[in-house]
Amino acid sequence: MSNLTFTNERARALADFYSKRDLVAQRAATMDKLAITAGEAIIDIGSGPGFLSEDLAAATGPQGSVLGIDISEDLVAFSHTRATADWLGFQQADATALPVQADCFDVATCTQVLEYIPDALSVLTEIFRVLKPNGRAIIVATDWDTVAWHSEYPERMVQVMKAWEGHCAHPSLPRTLGPLLRTAGFQVTNVSMYPLVNDTYHSDRYSYGDSKLIHDYVANGGLVPKSTADAWLSELASLDAAGQYYFTSSRMFFSVRKPD
Repeated sequence: MSNLTFTNERARALADFYSKRDLVAQRAATMDKLAITAGEAIIDIGSGPGFLSEDLAAATGPQGSVLGIDISEDLVAFSHTRATADWLGFQQADATALPVQADCFDVATCTQVLEYIPDALSVLTEIFRVLKPNGRAIIVATDWDTVAWHSEYPERMVQVMKAWEGHCAHPSLPRTLGPLLRTAGFQVTNVSMYPLVNDTYHSDRYSYGDSKLIHDYVANGGLVPKSTADAWLSELASLDAAGQYYFTSSRMFFSVRKPD
């Protein structure tokens, strides 16, 4: 699926990352755009640690149902340990071959997932297949070239971030996502941007957790010398201590609908 793998330890680390306030706020924005009503059937594709699935289950209530799908056995197992609603379930599966019948969901979500799958069109075709006519979906993706991260060593920043792009199959997916969605048969009803802005390097902010993931990926994978990755990470804390820290990243929300 991608160049990132999830052991049980990494699954728990990812869950901790997704509990930070920036991503809690992003999930709230996602829920606002979806406007879930009681009784809807929902599929959450690439459900990860299951946090969005839990929010969806709370919104649809016991009259509805939520199925979280993820390729990682460890993430699915972790999600099962948290699930308390009888109408919320999780299943390990490939997003390009969803193990469900056609025309059976009112809503589909796919947040920060599609860019990790080489055959993105197959995923969108599957989402289209499993949605009911007039069903709706939201696709969330990042264009990693839009990240702005202050550094007094910009060449090193570029080196690290270019190496990090290898962690996903489509690091600039939003630029071509609209045509892909229309090819899959969707009507694109809205495209909007959700900004992540951090002016502090605090453990509760998105960029703090992201920097740890980036450091481990580029250093452990030998993509940049470990000394370079270490210096890059150390500078972020130094900039924060000097009151000079700045990070922004833009998430793109594509709201779509399956025609009647």
